[in-house]
Parts: sequence; structure tokens; C-alpha cells
Amino acid sequence: MTGTSPEYEELGEAMGRLVMADELKDTVAKPFNQMLAQLLAHEEVPVTESIEAILLLVFTQIELLGYMYRGENSSGNAVDFVREYLGRRDKRYREVGGLLFHVCRHGLAHRATPKRIELRNGVVLDVAFSFNGERQQHLAVTGPRRELLSTGAVGSIAILSLDLPVLYQDLLSAIDEFAEDIKKEQPLADTFRQAFLERRSKQDDTEDDLLNKSYIGESDFSYVMRLLSA
Repeated sequence: MTGTSPEYEELGEAMGRLVMADELKDTVAKPFNQMLAQLLAHEEVPVTESIEAILLLVFTQIELLGYMYRGENSSGNAVDFVREYLGRRDKRYREVGGLLFHVCRHGLAHRATPKRIELRNGVVLDVAFSFNGERQQHLAVTGPRRELLSTGAVGSIAILSLDLPVLYQDLLSAIDEFAEDIKKEQPLADTFRQAFLERRSKQDDTEDDLLNKSYIGESDFSYVMRLLSA
């Protein structure tokens, strides 16, 4: 007995979801895993110098995963990914995922160091890092303690601790969970596929849009057009 058209359609969709899950593993997870494994092994880069590189890779990856999860690139979607998928590994990500992304992603992208946050009670929240692989230390908050601030004044400092091997393993687990959901949920697979294909094919800006920005001038486009016409 031959299958009906709906049966073939359902089978085709299931196979397509498997392909999307494999794309996630092969083009996103695999190269990320290879880069992070080397940094965490400290074979090429000493511990202290590797922290910023590890964090930048982790949170850039989270931003990309949020885009593929929701179909648009935004901090909110990245945080949604953290709360949902890393939150399955450790429920504390559901509580502190937004602050964690802001402090690490935006601080590293704009100042090459995590941000410090002044809380309403006057305590300054800072971030400290370890390579112990101990979950108990990861996402713990300690303090406050009295410390000399960069302004020269003495203030109260609290520490949010991040254990980088634990964060790395949690993100790998999150990607695995995301891939499994793609295999099962057609709307999620469709969103992933559209975002995956749009990354390079979509035109994000026009010349006129960019000329409205203070840091881009006519010379930028004159350079390109001069070489195009050469």
C-alpha cells in the first residue's frame, strides 16, 4: 500500500527538520566547540588572557542562537535563548540571564571588559571568573565587601561568579536541546531555516541609511565605487 500525499508531506517535513538540526550542529556548534576547547585548555593562550576571548565567543554565539531561535537579531531574543535553553540546564539562568548577557556581551563588545552595575542600594556588582569546573561557584553572588573604586573612593563591591568551563558546557547542552526541538517542532525549524539562510543573503542597510550615521562619510562609498569602476 502506497503512502498518501499527507504522509509523504509529513515525512518530507521530518527529514527537513533533521537537516536543519544537522546544520545547527555542523555549522554553528562544531566550529564553536573547536575554538573554545583550545582556549579552555590553555595550550596557546594563558588563562588570564583567554578570559575575554572565551566570553566574547560565548556571548556572540548566544546572540546568533537567539536570532535563529526567534528569527530576528536582538538582545531580547538572545536572552530568551539563555532563559529557555541554558535555563533547562540550570534554572538560575532564567533569573539572571538578562543581566548576564548585558554585562558580558555589551561590555565586551564595546569596552573589551564586562560592565559593572551600580545597584539601587549603592553596591557595585562586578563579575569574577574561574576555571574550576564547579557548578556551586557558577552564578553565585558574594559580598558585599569594601574596596577602592577606580574613582578613588571606597565603595561596596558584590561579585557575580562565572565558572567558564561550566558556562561552556551549559551552552553546548543548550545547543543540543535546541537541535532536538528543531527535530520535533516544525515552526521552530522553519524559523531556524529562514534565519540561517538570511544571515548572508539579507541586505541589512542601504547606502543612504548609512550616510545618516556620524561615523560613515561619502569617502567610504567613493572608495568602493572608485575600485568598482577601475
